[in-house]
Amino acid sequence: MSWDALADELRNDPALSGLDEASTRAVIDLLALVVHADGKVGVLEQSEFEDQVDSLPWLAGKDVGPALARAKDTRGETAVRTAVQQATRRLNGLGVEDKVYRMAAQLAWADLNLHRDESTVLRCIAESLGLSPQAAAAIDAAVG
Repeated sequence: MSWDALADELRNDPALSGLDEASTRAVIDLLALVVHADGKVGVLEQSEFEDQVDSLPWLAGKDVGPALARAKDTRGETAVRTAVQQATRRLNGLGVEDKVYRMAAQLAWADLNLHRDESTVLRCIAESLGLSPQAAAAIDAAVG
């Protein structure tokens, strides 16, 4: 599945479109952590990320710069885990956990290769969102 296909599916999702500002920022923070997992985001990659965020009406127009800057400074599994937990705290129990994980996984698998650090971020996101390893693996298999 491509990001465009996923965006088409999630575009009008009532649970996602009903997120408040803090929860919306949490989604962007998680996605930025995935994008920045390898420690480098080029101009083209940042532009593509902005386009992906803008493809979802409930995220469109949000400035991803601050989230990318925070993600850039988040190094090591402990720091990633802390950042993920801060973000997912605003999402747990809203019925969007699997959808947010699918977006993160789709970004991580976009180049058809899962980098070790991307895998770490995804694992932290899945655990913090309360997804079972089997549920996360099924989503990874569907998008990867």
